[in-house]
Amino acid sequence: MENPDVTITSSYETASKIFKGDLNTQMAFMTGKIKVAGNMAKLMTQQAALGHYASATAGLDVEY
Repeated sequence: MENPDVTITSSYETASKIFKGDLNTQMAFMTGKIKVAGNMAKLMTQQAALGHYASATAGLDVEY
């Protein structure tokens, strides 16, 4: 995407823990495991959606 409003980065280990439901996204952010760059105000408007991401992907058949 060209010129994103927000960029979120994390390690593979952190991402897999979030997707498995072993790590809460808010806790990952608060402990520095997720890095955010850009418009934090826009990110905060989507906070509820981000919070549901792990539960939405938990049922996917994925091998880590």
